[in-house]
Amino acid sequence: MDTQPRWHLYLARALLKNNAIMPGPNDRVTPHNVTSPGEHPDTPFRGYAALNFADLDGKYRGSVLSEWRSLNLKDSFKNITPEVWIYNTTTLRGLAEALIERYCLPLEPTWFVDGPFDPTVLPQTVTLETLRTHVVPSAQKIDVVVNRGSVDLGALISNDVLESPGVPYTVLTGRASAEMSYSVDFTPDIPEHFQQLLQYPTGVIDPSKYEHPSVKLLVDLIDKRFENGRAYYSTGGAPDFNFSGSKLIFVGKPKDYVPSVSKPWAPRPDAAYDRVIVIEFSDSNVGRAGLGFFHFYEVS
Repeated sequence: MDTQPRWHLYLARALLKNNAIMPGPNDRVTPHNVTSPGEHPDTPFRGYAALNFADLDGKYRGSVLSEWRSLNLKDSFKNITPEVWIYNTTTLRGLAEALIERYCLPLEPTWFVDGPFDPTVLPQTVTLETLRTHVVPSAQKIDVVVNRGSVDLGALISNDVLESPGVPYTVLTGRASAEMSYSVDFTPDIPEHFQQLLQYPTGVIDPSKYEHPSVKLLVDLIDKRFENGRAYYSTGGAPDFNFSGSKLIFVGKPKDYVPSVSKPWAPRPDAAYDRVIVIEFSDSNVGRAGLGFFHFYEVS
């Protein structure tokens, strides 16, 4: 038994269990003449295995022929490329779990080769590879299109009670900024305003810079895009986007943005958009603080 491939042992156990075969305490069960699905054109999803029974001295006690079925990933997704939608998954087995759940596959995430996955650049195509098991007898590879899933804050914290920070204050640092902005498109309604957004002024926003056409345009877009959202300039203010003391961090193509903290969890723009404005809001004001990402498409 020890010289058999591990998936052969899985297969033997599965055949014994499914066929209610109860070997004796001194029986040794060995899969023999195993054929994999796809070896015969007339049975592309079926394989066969003979289970040989012998006692501890190796004396032959009999055998049984069993038919087994397996899953071929490429045949399961023939002529289509599977897609999954994920949020903040950082491993290949996490993607495998999403694939299994979406398509109801009779597999386990642990049957896939694991490895790191970068969820900051989506959509992208990822190749998943299986290990050898009794369900997937040979290593198989399949390409999966990975898309960014919508963030449902209610679902994420449905079983938790959040403590109030004491003031109406929403932090935009860490992953929170990405959650706030990835689902919002700030593409101007008027094509001529595209170039105007690219001219967002540098430096700290003071009362004079707040009147800059690019700033006023972004303020107007925030008011339109966010439900019950409001942007303003004030030394006091409400729990919204206070531009007082804010400053431009970056404006340009998302792929050219370099976070100040080189960590996997550092927020990055969504590369699906053509341009992004990254603004740091002052934590000295009541309202949102930290980084805000405002994505928009190129229009002409």
